[in-house]
Amino acid sequence: MVVLQFHDPRAGVDAIFSYFVTNPENIGGRAMVQMVAVAYTAEGNVTAIDRHPAADFAADDRQADVRIGGSSSHVAADGRYRVERTRS
Repeated sequence: MVVLQFHDPRAGVDAIFSYFVTNPENIGGRAMVQMVAVAYTAEGNVTAIDRHPAADFAADDRQADVRIGGSSSHVAADGRYRVERTRS
């Protein structure tokens, strides 16, 4: 499991983004990837949980660049993390 934590005092937002892969060798065809994001704002909390087959997962072994389905996190040129979610 990998967890990224964010704090933006200017926007008044705290957030977490996590993902994990269950059964990465896909033994028995039961591998699964899950991504969870929670943002805590003054207006309330926002939660998203996405589950995907293992084929939807890709990661860079040199840095925290991850794609799960239409969602991704990557390290920008300035060293900051960028998390994006594409809704279907």
